[in-house]
Amino acid sequence: MVAFYALFSWRSFVHRDQFMDQLRPFVGSQNLVEQITSEEAQSTASTILHALCDDVLEATRAELLPGPLLADLVGKPLVYPQGAFVPLAPPDSDLAALPRAGITALPVPADGLQWAVGLWSARGLSGALLLGHKRDGGVYTQEEIEVAQATSERILDMLAGEETARRLMALQRKRLAETQILDHQTRRALHDDVLPALHTTILDAVASQESAQTVATLTALHRRISDLIHTHPGVNLGGGSTELIAALKTMLQTEFPHTFTSVTWGGSVKLAGLDALVQEVLFYAVREVVRNAALHSRGDDPHREINLKISVTVGKDVTIQVIDDGVGIPGDLDLANQGGLALHSIMLTLLGGKLTWEPADPTGTRVEISLPNQRVD
Repeated sequence: MVAFYALFSWRSFVHRDQFMDQLRPFVGSQNLVEQITSEEAQSTASTILHALCDDVLEATRAELLPGPLLADLVGKPLVYPQGAFVPLAPPDSDLAALPRAGITALPVPADGLQWAVGLWSARGLSGALLLGHKRDGGVYTQEEIEVAQATSERILDMLAGEETARRLMALQRKRLAETQILDHQTRRALHDDVLPALHTTILDAVASQESAQTVATLTALHRRISDLIHTHPGVNLGGGSTELIAALKTMLQTEFPHTFTSVTWGGSVKLAGLDALVQEVLFYAVREVVRNAALHSRGDDPHREINLKISVTVGKDVTIQVIDDGVGIPGDLDLANQGGLALHSIMLTLLGGKLTWEPADPTGTRVEISLPNQRVD
């Protein structure tokens, strides 16, 4: 009895150590700080997926596929075993038909993948876990599928959070560098150009008493200083108290009074009662799109006439289209990597919306911004 008890105790400690080794990838640190501060750091997502498939599910093949909501942030699917061939993703219609619980056979098996588990978030379908057969030829239990579903949802959230933090940090660094450069340019212009010109003008005015010329010179200098200050104007929406379309019209009149030949409004004429955060994100996203149209739509012709059309549609989503008839998007320009638009695109994605762009007919650019229609009672 003593020998059997000793053997039982020894085996208990062995099983405990094995269990802790299997559990550690799921509860360990995500190393988020290292992920966003070091370019060489590797995400722990692949390690977690490997532990899930190898130790828990005992699967021969697996693919973690992000859905449309997270595809831009998560990127390419994760596969098990590492380096395995990534097949074509199933159509979105097949993924949309996945149930919230349980496992479903794939209509068309591919590369050893036979089953699909739907992954869900508060906003809907966030992805799918595609599985092959078990190594021993058995079937997956309900408990294994629930663990796989919860773990895969956590992996997708982790990857989306890492990418969001990485992009925001990169944009913040870029903005800080731009701010420092702008401050340096402003100080240099004031010190090297404006102050000497003012000093010379004052001396000339004293010597020749030509007051009209003095006024003209001072007016020109005043205009130049105003242009420097107006490089990055700030508009306050009023904490959500201002109606969105009225705020957008005011923004166009104050910031771009002579930029566009005409501005045409279509669709809804008022958007009252929107959630304050939704209203703020929409306002600044539209403002950034209009600013890009003002800067890039004329191309090499500064006198080209540009007509702007803004259309607002209200339904399940609030959709705002901004269309210009300029030169269009250059072939080598990726708007997703433009600092302002990239930041607003991330903010829209986090709130369940999106920002898309395409060439307009016959010329120009069409940008569409949409967010779920969240209202305050």
